[in-house]
Amino acid sequence: ADVGVESTSGVLVSPAVGRRDLEAALSNISGGAEVEVANATIVSAGAVVYDWRVTFSPWASAGAGLLSPRAGELPILEAEAANATSHQADGGGANVTVSRVQRGTAPVAGHFGLGFGGRRPKASLRADASAEEVEAYIRDRLPTFPSSGWSIERRGPKRNGGYDWILTLDEGSSGAGGTLEVTRSDLSPPGAAVRCGVSGQAFEALNGTFDLAVPRPTLVGSGTVVLARVPVNVSAQELGNAIDAARGGQGIQVSASSPSRGIWQWDITFASLQDV
Repeated sequence: ADVGVESTSGVLVSPAVGRRDLEAALSNISGGAEVEVANATIVSAGAVVYDWRVTFSPWASAGAGLLSPRAGELPILEAEAANATSHQADGGGANVTVSRVQRGTAPVAGHFGLGFGGRRPKASLRADASAEEVEAYIRDRLPTFPSSGWSIERRGPKRNGGYDWILTLDEGSSGAGGTLEVTRSDLSPPGAAVRCGVSGQAFEALNGTFDLAVPRPTLVGSGTVVLARVPVNVSAQELGNAIDAARGGQGIQVSASSPSRGIWQWDITFASLQDV
């Protein structure tokens, strides 16, 4: 079959053409847009159907997290099935169809505003604002937001040029006492939006101690025996020494992960099952 737009076409030699082959065939009609193809083979009632899903991305990475326009509006693909045949005796029964699915792929542009604690500044942020620009906006325009104890990173861009901004509270921070809100949104295309949400509760730095215990059967049921009481930020060596002292021997290895949000993880390795 021939697949193309208007007077430009690319010829597919085999209906079972691979993903890379179709991407190459479409490269001369994409207007510079990135082309991504996913293909699948569907068998239904004895018939074999080849399905290709073609995605044109009119925005491409220009390095350093930036985007550059690659193409404008692309016309709908057309397919000529004159050369598509089946294995039936009369060579008929085959067909090629093209349908268009548009699902949030248009490039995002425009501005939006953030508010906090009743403050709703008139200033706006670009849809592709850097992490530094968002941080400066919060510090300059939202004076009731904490001046320290947090940081921002930007993730993206997505295929349509959209971004995520992640504001992370530092370890030990008790939170900002409120939530950022979107005060205005002047974005395109229609349907584009900015949302603020909290992905984790505010936290306090951990402190105190915990008991390291083992189960021990008793005459009236089951119980536990406390081997050691250690602080929540105990080092690997200190924890290993405490266990060795409690069990009257050696032969274990303890490693501790770096703390994340005040959380530690210890991995204990025994030299043998007998030690366990």
